[in-house]
Amino acid sequence: MRMSSTGFTSAIAVAVLSTALAQETRTTTRVILAGSARVERIDLSTRSLIVRTTEGIVHTVYVPRDLKVFNELKAGDTVDVRVAEEVIVALNPRGRPTVLVDSTADARKAAAGETEVLQQLKATVTIVSVDLQLQVVVYKTADNRQVMRQVADPKLLEGLKAGDVIDITYTRERAACGLAQSGMLSDSQRRSAVPRLLDYADDGGMDRQTHEWVFQALRDITGQSLPHDAQVWRQWYRTAAR
Repeated sequence: MRMSSTGFTSAIAVAVLSTALAQETRTTTRVILAGSARVERIDLSTRSLIVRTTEGIVHTVYVPRDLKVFNELKAGDTVDVRVAEEVIVALNPRGRPTVLVDSTADARKAAAGETEVLQQLKATVTIVSVDLQLQVVVYKTADNRQVMRQVADPKLLEGLKAGDVIDITYTRERAACGLAQSGMLSDSQRRSAVPRLLDYADDGGMDRQTHEWVFQALRDITGQSLPHDAQVWRQWYRTAAR
């Protein structure tokens, strides 16, 4: 069988395009919790808080070991939390399904302190079905377990079909987490969070919503009504700390 140069070139183009699509990576990031929430339950073994927002939504939040205040919290306390999640989906035609793997330790090492990784999970799965209208995907893991998930960003599902094998990486990062007006803590304990909040306020890489939250947390903790200006807050803090 002979192939013309035009046909050969077209075949190469299709192969290259198929490879590019196979290696395409899609990423979406969204804030899943920002503001005050009530502590419902505390899991000491995993350093996790089960918190309920004012809208009644329940979240599980991991608290890093550097936050010593975790040991003083109790059910009923109010905490200020901001947690963002990132989901990465990549087609992997030659991949084999795996069970869910906790890669948090490796992710924290790779972050090198630039971000605070609360949790990272990875898995290679096989797509069972995709419903773009409802933004729902059903996939199967290596142990033949079928999982249904609703996807916040529909672009993660674009082009996916039953039988596709994909790599999923799910990461939660904490942009800020501090204690607000908890009745059990002293004023000095609450104010110990101020220097870190001031660093967040100075961070030009954070989005507007995060800065809004940071200044609100500063007002809640200190009782001061200062403008959204990190330098003004630092001047107040230097004076108050004398």
